[in-house]
Amino acid sequence: MFCLKWISEQKGSATLFLALLMPVFLGFMALTLDVGKMYIARQHLIDKADAAALAGVQFLPEQPDAAEDVAREYAILNGMENNDVSVSVSQDNTTIEVTIKDRVGLSFASIFNQNEVTIKAESKARVGVVGKIKGAQPFAAIKEDFCYGEIYTLKVGAGDSQQGNFRALALGGKGASTYLNNIKYGYQGYLEIGDEVDTEPGNMKGPTESGVRYRINQDPYSTFDNFPKNSPRVVYVPIVEDFNVNGRKKVKIISFGAFFLEDYNSSDEIEGRFIRLLTQGEMMEYNNEIDYGLRVVKLVK
Repeated sequence: MFCLKWISEQKGSATLFLALLMPVFLGFMALTLDVGKMYIARQHLIDKADAAALAGVQFLPEQPDAAEDVAREYAILNGMENNDVSVSVSQDNTTIEVTIKDRVGLSFASIFNQNEVTIKAESKARVGVVGKIKGAQPFAAIKEDFCYGEIYTLKVGAGDSQQGNFRALALGGKGASTYLNNIKYGYQGYLEIGDEVDTEPGNMKGPTESGVRYRINQDPYSTFDNFPKNSPRVVYVPIVEDFNVNGRKKVKIISFGAFFLEDYNSSDEIEGRFIRLLTQGEMMEYNNEIDYGLRVVKLVK
């Protein structure tokens, strides 16, 4: 009889103990569920900030005001309120920072009079010059102040050589076969600003025409005013200081540029229009002296 009474008293104590701990259990449950909800909401907010920063950075460094406007508009299109979006561009116009905030309603924590919480996400994107690239063409453009949309000679023809060179490069090997493959498919090794590469002497008329025609025929209906970014007619070209060398010698790459292939003309010349392009490659810090329009953007925060 005494034993049953003792068990009954213990059960009563346990019930009381559980009743006292119930608010604590509920609090932990509220915290766990709402923290998870906040985490997911913040990840979505980070994605929106990243997208806005990447949209805006594409206008840098030339158009900082447009960069800010586009980043803000992109965030608003993704469901943010204008007052919850902050955008700024660095003094050197190479970096854009986007900060957005939002309010998250809390489900269980409301029992503690906490109905919502404000979360914030920041993203920073930077533009730089392509310092290292794969897929370059085996000819070079000589340094000058290129103008967007203007036609430039990327390889000269008969009668315009400089001491036996016609601006062709021997990338990854010598000879017509290697040179032709490099035109058709791009050099499959990496080139870097500061590299010294061999010239490929001789006019190389046959391989040049065959390679350029091959690329143009892969996308015959594109024009400079309307072409896809991945068009075979978009070529990456090393920029060199000059081509004043005699025979097979080294020339130094000072940068890279992008051109839209227009034609291989009757004078054995490759004609291309200068374009500005964002591409994949290893970024160098922005430097106006080596910026020839071929750039990389990346998130840095």
